[in-house]
Amino acid sequence: IAELQQAVPGLQFTDLAGYNLIYIRGIGTDAFIPSADPSVATYLDGIYFPSGHSAAQAFGALERIEVLKGPQGTLFGRNSTGGAISVVTRAPDQDAHTEVQLGYARFDDVEARVHSNVPVTEAFAFSVSGFYDRADNYYRLDNPAGDRLEPEVSQGARVKLGYTPHEDVDVVVTAIRLRRTGTSTTTSANTDPSLILGGAIPAETRDYVATANKPPSLSTDSRALYGELRWRLPRFDAKLLASRYEIEAYDYVYDFDGSALPIATYAADSEFQDIRTAELQLSSNATSWASGWLQWV
Repeated sequence: IAELQQAVPGLQFTDLAGYNLIYIRGIGTDAFIPSADPSVATYLDGIYFPSGHSAAQAFGALERIEVLKGPQGTLFGRNSTGGAISVVTRAPDQDAHTEVQLGYARFDDVEARVHSNVPVTEAFAFSVSGFYDRADNYYRLDNPAGDRLEPEVSQGARVKLGYTPHEDVDVVVTAIRLRRTGTSTTTSANTDPSLILGGAIPAETRDYVATANKPPSLSTDSRALYGELRWRLPRFDAKLLASRYEIEAYDYVYDFDGSALPIATYAADSEFQDIRTAELQLSSNATSWASGWLQWV
């Protein structure tokens, strides 16, 4: 999702403490605390992910990505005043294949992706995906203790199960587990101290150097389990969606004053979200009444 802004006009993406901050046509919010909902809704396989952690979309094996501009409340409900981003991943199918992606870049940036689809029977198939990203921090930490900044490491696994018990019924269940460690945006340089602190804290003028009396850090664990049941009926289609999404942020240290002095430091042992959703959709199909000129959800 972070790279969509290179291809989609009017889309801006930033990351703060592991949370996605997305603006479409200037509409968005910079509130990133666990209890805040974004103004641009993020959906993964039809499931609403309010916190939108960027790692949740890092597996690849995509079918398509939709960027919908403007209010989307009619089809996507609340929290879509600026728009919606819908990521649709590939469902398990009868085509056996394995894909591997490897990359290396500056700052010892290593990226690895693997996706494998395995058909078991004509009615059942599953896919397994995994990724591992590691990169050194491009900031250098200057503090009295001589601490070093930890590398940014993200890793995760995803399993999708697909079952078609009848030609008109499809069931897909997905489980995701993610872990992210490093500093994220807790590493920052104080280049413009406030007037209150200006006498005690000099502005940082060195490039890519951050000062902190405690080394910044942030670790997050994410777990998601969601499923979709599609039933094609003679007069309409029915779709049932259900999910549970858990996020825990821990080892969270942020030196607000950006100096070697112990003035303002935020630290949290645990911040968590537990999100559960359920949704029933009924929609028209080719055999619905007036399907030639009317479509409804």
